[in-house]
Amino acid sequence: MPAPRRSRGRLSTLLTLVVVVAVGATTAVLVRNWMHGVFDRMETAGRTSVVTPDKLGTLPKATEALLKDMVASIRSAYDKEKALDRATSSVVAAYGSTKKKDAVIVVAFAATMVSPRTELDAFMKGVAAGEVVAYTDLDPGPLGGQARCGTMTTLFGKASAVCAWADNGSVGGLFFLDKPLSAQVKERFLAARAQVEKVEAAPSA
Repeated sequence: MPAPRRSRGRLSTLLTLVVVVAVGATTAVLVRNWMHGVFDRMETAGRTSVVTPDKLGTLPKATEALLKDMVASIRSAYDKEKALDRATSSVVAAYGSTKKKDAVIVVAFAATMVSPRTELDAFMKGVAAGEVVAYTDLDPGPLGGQARCGTMTTLFGKASAVCAWADNGSVGGLFFLDKPLSAQVKERFLAARAQVEKVEAAPSA
């Protein structure tokens, strides 16, 4: 006697159950991986700090009064707004010389951040009262997170490049005074970020 044929209804139900289980298992894996990623980023954030290098690339710390005054003004504005209260470390420094037409101002702070993109949006929006125009996203390099560059008008009345980054442990920006945005500026930004942002090695298991 031939084996009884399974009804199409039972087969359909069985297939539906298999699909639901498969999708559920895949979703569980994706959620678990996502959560692991979040925990890993938050753990890395706790090991992140920002430092003030003695030199930024080849540029020494600025000595001219104008740049020192600009640094003091920026630091005062942050202190007034208590913007650095949640920071575990911070940097406000100038390098190079306006006389040599190669001056860079660095502003950065370390803190745990849930949304790097939101922090980067706020940072760029706050730069020079919103004078940054036509910014574009940039590959953040090995340190990860988000990065972008744009152009602003400085107090000298000339276009200057500004590049900034944000990740779960820090946010910061570099202002290249009187330097138009270029591929070289972007390279210098990524190299400078690696000097400023430091991530301690994870403790061994």
